[in-house]
Amino acid sequence: MQNELEELFPPRGEECYPMAVLRRHGHLQLALPSRGSAALYGIELYPAQRRVARCIRSALSLFAKLDLPIPLPRTEIHLDPESPFTRFLKSFAIGNTFDLSIYAGNPKVPGRRWLCLVSSAKKPVCVVKAGVTPEARALIAREVDFLCSAMPSHSLKVIAQHDCNRVRAFAGPFIPEHRKSSLSICEAIHITEEWIRKDAFSPLGTRPALQALVAKTRNEAELRRLHTISSVTAVETISHGDYAPWNIKRDRDSSEWIVVDWERGDYNGVPGWDIIHFLVQPLILVHRASPSSIVKQLCSFLTSPTWMRRAEANGVSNISLQLAWSYALHAGRVNRQSEKSDTLEEVAKILASICRAA
Repeated sequence: MQNELEELFPPRGEECYPMAVLRRHGHLQLALPSRGSAALYGIELYPAQRRVARCIRSALSLFAKLDLPIPLPRTEIHLDPESPFTRFLKSFAIGNTFDLSIYAGNPKVPGRRWLCLVSSAKKPVCVVKAGVTPEARALIAREVDFLCSAMPSHSLKVIAQHDCNRVRAFAGPFIPEHRKSSLSICEAIHITEEWIRKDAFSPLGTRPALQALVAKTRNEAELRRLHTISSVTAVETISHGDYAPWNIKRDRDSSEWIVVDWERGDYNGVPGWDIIHFLVQPLILVHRASPSSIVKQLCSFLTSPTWMRRAEANGVSNISLQLAWSYALHAGRVNRQSEKSDTLEEVAKILASICRAA
């Protein structure tokens, strides 16, 4: 079986590290040290959402806590001590102790990224996010630029950056997982409220995300609906672009919520899209809900007091359905970060029919 880790670590290196690997549908998901506390921290990189995945993660954690060999197939990576990326990773080591855990991003979407947990002296030191392909390198560069310029609250702090002719990467702190790591919709909304510029309003048509969506319209009806949305004046806000529960982590030490994966961050986003994304993405990727079921739950949320209070303050209460429709279209046609773009397209079609009937 192909060693996908060779994309990040070509097999010409002199230093050999045995790894225990977890695969899903034949693709690498997680690579861990073969045993010990370094593996235990590495398991926290694995964002297990479905029941089977959570059971696997719990079992792996138990083996690591007992310092037993991790019961997974083995592979190895080869680190070239002369490689700039290897030197970047090892620059965070304390003394001569160095361990590495790796979480592999989704191979089905363009620009696969890798999360590398650097551990030293049996303690996690930092997480390095890296990309090799042109798409991945561009996303890494965009995320670093956004985090360093916009500096949104609850965001990850950039510790260091790396850019050589093959790998683009940046380092951020390791976030030890809190025992209560599930986030309610009200808590999710509260986080995004801190990104709003409450005294700044402008037409939605000035937002880059909506402008990008106009170029993806397929008929006059879509274009007319987008023009209606674009004419509405709404509050200005930072948006995350992939505001899903698995991208929001709670720090075990501070109890603070930290939002990660800002490569689609937007300084002047569309208010409400992040919250709709928070609701819709688990329905698609975790629960495998049908488009009609997704729309039913979405419409129920859009008429709830929780949404209406926020929408009215943001100036979008009169276009809630159109906003949800434009989100589904943008997520499926522009961002395309989900392999379920066909589901989003169906959701958009159902929402469009409801908008016509309203």
